[in-house]
Amino acid sequence: MLRIGQHLAAVLQNCSIICRVLVFGFVPSIGEVLAVSLIVKIWQQEMIMLCQCIILFLIKYITWKNKIRKEKGREQRESSYYVKNCLKNLTEEDTSYKELMK
Repeated sequence: MLRIGQHLAAVLQNCSIICRVLVFGFVPSIGEVLAVSLIVKIWQQEMIMLCQCIILFLIKYITWKNKIRKEKGREQRESSYYVKNCLKNLTEEDTSYKELMK
């Protein structure tokens, strides 16, 4: 999560530099053009890294959520199986239970 925040901060910083160049509308020198092109290239890399971090986070979250669902489903199946077996054994072996049911 910290890594995503760091990339987002770098992207916003680079966006602010590009916006200052575009808003003030001055004719840039060759050095400024090179600086802006470098900033744009860095910005693109930061956006790619930010997207990769978000995708990685989503994959880990989905995997974690599926694991919890599987465990919960297994617990439910095991508990219902246990209850069915207890009732089956109770009805077959315990005659007092049968008398109570009459």
